[in-house]
Amino acid sequence: MTKFRTKADAISFAKTAFEADDILAFLKGEEDYSVPQSRYVSADTPTDFDYIIRVCIYGYYGESNDPAIPANFRNAILKMLDGDCTSIWCAYSICWFQSFHEVKGNAPFSIIDKDLVDSVRTALIARQAELEQCFLWQGKGRVKGLWEDIENSNAVLRDKYGRDFL
Repeated sequence: MTKFRTKADAISFAKTAFEADDILAFLKGEEDYSVPQSRYVSADTPTDFDYIIRVCIYGYYGESNDPAIPANFRNAILKMLDGDCTSIWCAYSICWFQSFHEVKGNAPFSIIDKDLVDSVRTALIARQAELEQCFLWQGKGRVKGLWEDIENSNAVLRDKYGRDFL
């Protein structure tokens, strides 16, 4: 797990992942790319999705203004949707936070469009049975595993912000 001393360290972390084409591992918190949750957040996830988006990716984009960053970010999400149910859950979670920041006006770029929402929805529905039987991370202690986490978090996004992945 990686902890950062400064915002510059976090931005450098994203830059390293993007330049090494390790975006998938970075987004999923694999290998040396896992970022621990803030001690103030009660979530069990493989990495702090909000932090890697809000601080690492947005910071890297802000410093470089490289138009390939949003496209590469989006493409990595699409690749994750072809993976197993945990990859799909990670892709959904990343899209949830990206959607939240777009709606709030905090995102320096937008990647959530109808096509991406449809791709996420299709992957979620196709793997619903597996997600219901996956009790990792946010699925722990839930009757319907990660699927229940998706239903609950999607309801918040839908009801408060008008975005819906289901």
